[in-house]
Amino acid sequence: MSQELDFTSLWCDLLFEELYRSGLREVCLAPGSRSAPLTLAADRHKGLTCHCHFDERGLGFFALGLARAKQEPVVVLTTSGTAVANLSPAIHEAQESGVPLIILTADRPPELLGCGANQTMNQYSVFGSAPVRSVYLPSPEPSLPARWLLSTISEAAAVLKSPEGGAVHINQQLREPLYGNGAAHDQKAWLAPVQSWLEGNQPICEWSSFPAVIPEQNLPQHQKVVVIAGVLSPQEAEAVQQLAQRAHCLLIADIQSGLHGAENALNCADLLLDNSDIQDQLHQATLVLQFGRRFVGKRIGQWLKKYNGEHWYIDPRQDRQDAFASVTRRITASIESFCPSLQFPNLDAAWAETLRNSSRKLADVVATAIQREGELTESWAVAQIKSAMNSEHLFVGNSMPIRLFDSLSTGVSPKHVVANRGISGIDGLVSSAAGHSQGSQEKTVLVIGDLSLLHDLNALALAARHRLLVVVLNNSGGSIFNIFPVANSETHTRFFQVEHDLQFAGAANMFGLNYCAPASREDFASDFREALTSDHGALIEVVTPPDEATNQFARLKQNARNTQWL
Repeated sequence: MSQELDFTSLWCDLLFEELYRSGLREVCLAPGSRSAPLTLAADRHKGLTCHCHFDERGLGFFALGLARAKQEPVVVLTTSGTAVANLSPAIHEAQESGVPLIILTADRPPELLGCGANQTMNQYSVFGSAPVRSVYLPSPEPSLPARWLLSTISEAAAVLKSPEGGAVHINQQLREPLYGNGAAHDQKAWLAPVQSWLEGNQPICEWSSFPAVIPEQNLPQHQKVVVIAGVLSPQEAEAVQQLAQRAHCLLIADIQSGLHGAENALNCADLLLDNSDIQDQLHQATLVLQFGRRFVGKRIGQWLKKYNGEHWYIDPRQDRQDAFASVTRRITASIESFCPSLQFPNLDAAWAETLRNSSRKLADVVATAIQREGELTESWAVAQIKSAMNSEHLFVGNSMPIRLFDSLSTGVSPKHVVANRGISGIDGLVSSAAGHSQGSQEKTVLVIGDLSLLHDLNALALAARHRLLVVVLNNSGGSIFNIFPVANSETHTRFFQVEHDLQFAGAANMFGLNYCAPASREDFASDFREALTSDHGALIEVVTPPDEATNQFARLKQNARNTQWL
């Protein structure tokens, strides 16, 4: 770190060095002038990797995917003005998903605020209550101690080490000159109080946390136990799977858990739980253990709402996750530490196996229906994607795609399944998947709907750069509204389905992606296998009638509801 820089550059160097010592390694930035001192400092730092994208909205979602894949905080850096506001959707998703981000925004100095200066807006509390911490740094001045700056940054970064995660907002006011061309002078006196920090490699303050002490749980009184797996990390999924296998519990696994389709899990659980006989059988459970949050399947929540037994929710985060007010015991603990302590010596394995057998029967009906159609349908494409994938990571878009994977797909799902289910928006999905591809360094497949792709179209530039395989299910609009109680009328078509005749060949060509639009099942299987092994980014477009997937979904749901499975 050079001490002969102008003061603003030196200040920014210290800021990034403290972030680096606090464990941050990736910086996602967009071009901008007011943020230039921060951009140049990030680039000067040899330990940081910088990623650039021209669209701040997509940049935020790219950072979200990157942080989730690497399971570590990421810095997002923008200039002032609306560039800051464009980060808002990704920050709210990060807060709800518990994904750690440092949002570093450049701002005008006080004398340029509230007076009509160019590219200026009020950036105080611009993200509302979404950040877990907000820090407002004044313009760099030698009168402000270096230790104060370092300790402020250290504390902000330490907040991200809590299990809650989320975003921390650091707003940095900056005066001109901005490009490292200010007057250089000796800063030895300013740096003297932090000389030991300069000579070392540790943060200015060490923040430590200790795991909760988990008491050994001996639960002989519970004979019918249901384990529900929501959004889990791979390490958490392994612990839950070992618990369910060891104790022979009944497992209901969401598509995001990494356990969907496991041998001891219910198949097509969302459909199965729509059956009243199955619900009655499940109501016999004396204990529900919930690991992870945010289920795709609506029927799980509906069952929990009526369930009157014990419902334990285990998660390292302390925020409330109890949409149906069914939780009777909240345990704040590491899932990996908690699972090995559970013992169920008197479990009723026959009860769980009866329900699993019912789910296998339903899975056979679903698989037969999907194969019987003969045409290239959305549900068939989803089944083919699952069967063709090996170690690749799957990013599933919201709306219909994730419901097809969660409710209709049978067999074992990929272990690495990711989705933006914090708020379940359809924006920023391509950007998030590209960030996940970069962070995981694994081939990533994104399955997305046509309206979601239109929302994030310019992120195809990121898809090409990070060799993303995008499969778009194009049913000419928001077909998910077909399964909601919206009247089948012109109003439905105009304002809910938003019917269109757009296709994506031109967009793929514009951004340099390999493109294909298979017309048959054989074509899709061949195109998908080829794209899966390619190092080039690709877009496969599956064009289907607007109501094909939802009609099939409705038929299977009615079959599941009306058939005797027990």
